[in-house]
Amino acid sequence: MIMSAADQTRYPRATRYIRNKLPRVIRIPVIRRAMQTTGQLNRRQFRTALMWGAQPTIRLELSQG
Repeated sequence: MIMSAADQTRYPRATRYIRNKLPRVIRIPVIRRAMQTTGQLNRRQFRTALMWGAQPTIRLELSQG
């Protein structure tokens, strides 16, 4: 996953979570199955999408609510 330097500076806790914790969701079978059926990603593609520095790009915005 890619985040801009500005977002990483502005949201350090979110950055740590996305970088270190989010990739662990691949261990959860129901999420893995959902990514295969709905997201049409096989396990390798899903693992790559969760790697820091690889696509997709994540952009954080504050909610207006």
